[in-house]
Order: sequence, then structure tokens, then C-alpha cells
Amino acid sequence: MREAAGPEADSERLTPRLSIGEISRLTNVSPSTLRDWENHGIVRPLRQGKRRQYTMADVERVRTASALRRQSFSPAAIAATLAPGAPGAGTAGSHAVETGRILRQARLERGSSLREVASAVNISVSHLSTVERGGVQPGLALLQRLAACYSIDVADLFGGPTAADPKIRKWSESDVLLSDEGRVRVRAVARSEMICSDMYEADPGGGSGGSYEHDGDECALVLEGTAEFVFGDSRTMVLGPGESVSFNSRIPHRWVNSGPERLRMIWTNARPPRPVAPPPPPALAPAAAPAR
Repeated sequence: MREAAGPEADSERLTPRLSIGEISRLTNVSPSTLRDWENHGIVRPLRQGKRRQYTMADVERVRTASALRRQSFSPAAIAATLAPGAPGAGTAGSHAVETGRILRQARLERGSSLREVASAVNISVSHLSTVERGGVQPGLALLQRLAACYSIDVADLFGGPTAADPKIRKWSESDVLLSDEGRVRVRAVARSEMICSDMYEADPGGGSGGSYEHDGDECALVLEGTAEFVFGDSRTMVLGPGESVSFNSRIPHRWVNSGPERLRMIWTNARPPRPVAPPPPPALAPAAAPAR
């Protein structure tokens, strides 16, 4: 049983509460499996009498557990993998906290309220609050909508090497942005004022988590695996190794690893020119004193 207490009470009050039926529909995990996982300590819902209540953080944990189950992990193995201190156990959580911190800072710099931004990107206030506190890692589609709302690029959320100084670099040493319950990993390859290039890796079933659009043009080159792209409402393209697709970023698009193996692709965005702030107006000369 978990209880909100002390200074965390306000944060807990903002966290949405989900029934076992609701979290089951969100995660495609049956209620009976959720109860079994509770017995194994994989998930620990709040309890009010006989009623279980779950948070968005629990949704993320259940999805991670579900991904491990698809890899033939037993409930005991899942519990051991997700236990605090297990190798990699805190990676997704720490990335979610850092992403949330950056998003909150961007919102505050813009001078927007939680309600204003949530309405603009079509999510609930409590969901946005949970994202900003690091309780859940947003998918790429939501990240794109938030970045557009704040007039920044998703690439700005996790930085990377710039092209100003020509040096040999390893993309594998760049910071990683996790998405889709950790099934998608994005690392910066190169950054400049006009070009943004990233290495995308996705496990089977991992993808953008929805459709999105933004300014610019882009190209995706598949190195390994199979990527299925959907443009607009229904135009579908399936790419294999060595194949690429380029398009205007204003076309709504989404993608998923539709194959049985890991997907790896280089994704390059041509950024639109950023607006240049106009120079400040010249200072006015002080008015001459009237003659006497």
C-alpha cells in the first residue's frame, strides 16, 4: 500500500487515478495478470478498501513489464529486473525525469500555464503534470507536439554534437532519448542551425506512438530491420535495409518497427530558418530645452 504524505501530497493529488479496468485497456494486460503481478511486487497500486487505483507511472511500469514478458521473462524475473538497483532499472526513469525537467523549464520560459499547454497539445492537465514530474516518458508524437508548442525542436531536448567544429565523433556516445516504454532509443549524430541528424533504434513494435507534423523537410534511411511509415490518413510505405524516404515534415506521419528484428535508421531533418529577432529601435535623442 502506498500513501501520499508530507510535501508530496499536492503532487499525488494531481496524479490521475485509474481503475484496474482502465489500466488494463491502456496496456493490453488482463486484470488477472495485473493481480498476479501485484502478488509478485511488479506493480503496487494504491488501495481504498477493495478498490485498486493506478497512476500514469504504474501504466509505464506495466508496459515495461509487458515488454519483458514478450521476451519470455517470468513474473519473478520481471520483478527482479525492475527492482531498484537492478542493472538498467533506473535508466528509463532518470531519462523521464530529465525530459520532464526540460519540458517544464520550456513551458515556464514561455510563460504558459499547465492548462494552456495541455489544451494546445490535446492532453489532460494531470497527464502533462505527470510528464513534467518525470512520472512517465512521453512518446515521440507527444514530444513533437510539445516542442512545437514551445517553438523548439525535439532535438533541442537532448542536445548532441554540433557541426561547427569538424571532429570525429561516435553517435553511440551521445545522450540517449528514450520513448515508447524504452522500445525506441534516439541518439544525436549531428547538429547545426540547418541540419539535425539522429540514429533511431527501435525494438519490434516500437515506434512514434502516434502521428505528428512540424516545419521542415526530412529523410529516413533504414540500415537494419523493417520500418512501416504512414503518411496522412492511409498512405503506407514499408522500407527495408538500404531504402529511404524523404518528405515535407508538414505531412502528418507516423512510423513503427513492423518487423521481428531490431530497427536501426538514420533520420535527418532540414530545419527551417529560425526567425531573427529585430534589432532594438534606436534611442531617441532627448528633447531640447525650450529657449528662455
